[in-house]
Amino acid sequence: SLLFTTLEGLTSIETDFSDETWGTLYTSENQPASGSFPSSYHNGFEIENTFLYDISKYDSRGERKDYGLRMDRMSNGGMVVLPTVKSLEQVEIHAIPGGAPRSITLKELVDGIWTTIGTYEMTSSVDYKEFIIPLSRAVPTKLRIENAGSGQVTLYQIITRTTNPTLLDAPVVG
Repeated sequence: SLLFTTLEGLTSIETDFSDETWGTLYTSENQPASGSFPSSYHNGFEIENTFLYDISKYDSRGERKDYGLRMDRMSNGGMVVLPTVKSLEQVEIHAIPGGAPRSITLKELVDGIWTTIGTYEMTSSVDYKEFIIPLSRAVPTKLRIENAGSGQVTLYQIITRTTNPTLLDAPVVG
């Protein structure tokens, strides 16, 4: 995952969780039980009741995704908080439900309150979904992806895009 960090946030996020920097890697044989998923902080992401999971899937372009962040059910608080991005035009989320129809909710931190942008449905356990969400923001923006259902959901890739990639001025220390 390549990230460029400054004090104000990232210019963009593009990660597929494919490296070893996302915490302990679990498999179907050793994954924690629902209600006991770990929480951690990796690469600027706050990972709540979520863990790195080893499962291979192919996206709609035929690219193999080996690892993902598996979020516990909504009632157990499974979510991923993204690092702040400086500006935004689009969010792309790749996910798959864990065995039945599921959904995720994208939220934005507005004046200290998490506000829902939208809830996105997945119809079956083999349905690899790619959600492309237009979201134009010219100011630093903090986003959170929550599991909105009663079962597990795995995130395979998160991408933020902007049409204005210029960096903010560095803060002046007085």
